[in-house]
Amino acid sequence: MVPFVMSSATLQACNPLTLAQPHVQTVLSRKPEVADFSKVADVLGTSREELESEWKILRRLQGDLSTQDALITLATSPEKCAVFPVFSAAIYRLILLPVGTASVERSFSTMNRILSSKRRRLVPGHTCQLMQLAVKGPHVSDVRDAEVEELA
Repeated sequence: MVPFVMSSATLQACNPLTLAQPHVQTVLSRKPEVADFSKVADVLGTSREELESEWKILRRLQGDLSTQDALITLATSPEKCAVFPVFSAAIYRLILLPVGTASVERSFSTMNRILSSKRRRLVPGHTCQLMQLAVKGPHVSDVRDAEVEELA
Protein backbone atom coordinates (compact mmCIF):
# COMPACT_ATOMS: atom_id res chain seq x y z
CA MET A 1 0.00 0.00 0.00
CA VAL A 2 1.38 3.37 -1.01
CA PRO A 3 0.94 6.22 1.52
CA PHE A 4 -1.35 9.04 0.47
CA VAL A 5 0.63 12.11 -0.62
CA MET A 6 -0.84 15.53 -1.37
CA SER A 7 1.14 18.38 -2.88
CA SER A 8 0.99 21.90 -1.48
CA ALA A 9 -0.62 23.17 -4.70
CA THR A 10 -3.41 20.62 -4.38
CA LEU A 11 -3.81 21.44 -0.71
CA GLN A 12 -4.16 25.16 -1.41
CA ALA A 13 -6.61 24.51 -4.23
CA CYS A 14 -8.77 22.45 -1.85
CA ASN A 15 -8.75 25.07 0.92
CA PRO A 16 -11.75 27.39 0.45
CA LEU A 17 -10.35 29.95 2.92
CA THR A 18 -7.35 30.46 0.64
CA LEU A 19 -9.77 31.47 -2.08
CA ALA A 20 -11.67 33.90 0.17
CA GLN A 21 -8.65 35.71 1.67
CA PRO A 22 -7.57 37.81 -1.37
CA HIS A 23 -11.17 38.97 -1.89
CA VAL A 24 -11.41 40.19 1.69
CA GLN A 25 -8.08 42.04 1.43
CA THR A 26 -9.25 43.85 -1.73
CA VAL A 27 -12.56 44.86 -0.15
CA LEU A 28 -10.87 46.11 3.02
CA SER A 29 -8.39 48.28 1.15
CA ARG A 30 -10.81 49.79 -1.41
CA LYS A 31 -13.85 50.11 0.91
CA PRO A 32 -16.60 49.92 -1.73
CA GLU A 33 -20.06 51.02 -0.66
CA VAL A 34 -21.52 47.63 -1.54
CA ALA A 35 -19.40 44.51 -1.14
CA ASP A 36 -20.27 40.90 -1.90
CA PHE A 37 -19.51 38.79 1.16
CA SER A 38 -21.41 35.69 -0.01
CA LYS A 39 -18.23 33.66 -0.67
CA VAL A 40 -16.72 34.57 2.70
CA ALA A 41 -20.01 33.87 4.47
CA ASP A 42 -20.29 30.44 2.84
CA VAL A 43 -16.71 29.50 3.69
CA LEU A 44 -16.84 30.70 7.29
CA GLY A 45 -20.43 29.64 7.95
CA THR A 46 -21.64 33.13 8.87
CA SER A 47 -24.54 35.23 7.71
CA ARG A 48 -23.94 37.26 4.55
CA GLU A 49 -26.59 39.78 5.62
CA GLU A 50 -24.91 40.38 8.99
CA LEU A 51 -21.51 40.83 7.34
CA GLU A 52 -22.96 43.34 4.88
CA SER A 53 -24.83 45.30 7.57
CA GLU A 54 -21.69 45.55 9.72
CA TRP A 55 -19.70 46.52 6.61
CA LYS A 56 -21.94 49.57 6.07
CA ILE A 57 -20.69 50.97 9.37
CA LEU A 58 -17.17 49.53 9.28
CA ARG A 59 -16.28 51.01 5.90
CA ARG A 60 -16.73 54.53 7.31
CA LEU A 61 -13.81 54.11 9.74
CA GLN A 62 -10.66 56.06 8.99
CA GLY A 63 -7.61 54.39 7.48
CA ASP A 64 -6.83 51.34 5.43
CA LEU A 65 -8.54 48.33 6.97
CA SER A 66 -6.36 45.85 5.07
CA THR A 67 -3.16 46.51 7.01
CA GLN A 68 -2.02 43.86 9.44
CA ASP A 69 -2.34 46.17 12.44
CA ALA A 70 -5.88 47.18 11.48
CA LEU A 71 -6.92 43.54 11.01
CA ILE A 72 -5.45 42.48 14.35
CA THR A 73 -7.16 45.40 16.10
CA LEU A 74 -10.46 44.59 14.41
CA ALA A 75 -10.21 40.92 15.38
CA THR A 76 -8.98 41.31 18.96
CA SER A 77 -10.12 44.68 20.32
CA PRO A 78 -13.00 44.21 22.79
CA GLU A 79 -14.61 47.44 21.59
CA LYS A 80 -14.46 46.44 17.91
CA CYS A 81 -15.65 42.90 18.70
CA ALA A 82 -18.64 44.32 20.57
CA VAL A 83 -19.62 46.64 17.71
CA PHE A 84 -18.75 44.26 14.82
CA PRO A 85 -19.10 40.73 16.27
CA VAL A 86 -19.63 38.83 13.00
CA PHE A 87 -17.01 40.76 11.01
CA SER A 88 -14.47 40.51 13.84
CA ALA A 89 -14.96 36.75 14.08
CA ALA A 90 -14.54 36.40 10.30
CA ILE A 91 -11.35 38.49 10.26
CA TYR A 92 -10.02 36.55 13.28
CA ARG A 93 -10.40 33.28 11.37
CA LEU A 94 -8.80 34.70 8.23
CA ILE A 95 -5.71 36.10 9.97
CA LEU A 96 -5.09 32.74 11.63
CA LEU A 97 -4.52 31.07 8.26
CA PRO A 98 -0.95 29.98 7.70
CA VAL A 99 0.96 32.07 5.19
CA GLY A 100 2.74 29.08 3.72
CA THR A 101 2.30 25.37 3.50
CA ALA A 102 5.58 24.29 5.10
CA SER A 103 3.92 23.06 8.29
CA VAL A 104 1.38 21.09 6.29
CA GLU A 105 4.14 19.59 4.14
CA ARG A 106 6.07 18.59 7.29
CA SER A 107 2.93 16.94 8.67
CA PHE A 108 2.42 14.93 5.50
CA SER A 109 6.09 13.90 5.50
CA THR A 110 5.80 12.76 9.11
CA MET A 111 2.64 10.83 8.30
CA ASN A 112 4.32 9.17 5.30
CA ARG A 113 7.25 8.09 7.52
CA ILE A 114 4.86 6.62 10.08
CA LEU A 115 2.46 4.93 7.64
CA SER A 116 4.94 2.69 5.89
CA SER A 117 4.07 -0.56 4.13
CA LYS A 118 4.81 -2.43 7.39
CA ARG A 119 2.47 -0.20 9.42
CA ARG A 120 -0.50 -0.01 7.10
CA ARG A 121 -2.95 -1.34 9.69
CA LEU A 122 -2.58 1.50 12.20
CA VAL A 123 -5.89 2.99 13.28
CA PRO A 124 -6.25 6.79 12.91
CA GLY A 125 -6.02 7.35 16.67
CA HIS A 126 -2.69 5.55 16.94
CA THR A 127 -1.41 7.34 13.82
CA CYS A 128 -2.31 10.69 15.39
CA GLN A 129 -0.54 9.76 18.63
CA LEU A 130 2.58 8.65 16.75
CA MET A 131 2.59 11.88 14.73
CA GLN A 132 2.34 13.94 17.93
CA LEU A 133 5.23 12.00 19.40
CA ALA A 134 7.27 12.51 16.24
CA VAL A 135 6.63 16.26 16.25
CA LYS A 136 6.50 17.17 19.96
CA GLY A 137 7.91 14.12 21.72
CA PRO A 138 11.30 13.72 23.36
CA HIS A 139 14.33 13.28 21.16
CA VAL A 140 15.15 9.61 20.74
CA SER A 141 18.73 8.95 19.74
CA ASP A 142 19.44 6.51 16.94
CA VAL A 143 20.66 3.14 18.25
CA ARG A 144 23.05 2.88 15.32
CA ASP A 145 25.01 5.78 16.82
CA ALA A 146 25.19 4.25 20.33
CA GLU A 147 28.30 2.67 21.76
CA VAL A 148 28.34 -1.06 22.52
CA GLU A 149 28.53 -0.41 26.28
CA GLU A 150 25.41 1.78 26.19
CA LEU A 151 23.39 -1.01 24.58
CA ALA A 152 24.36 -3.63 27.15
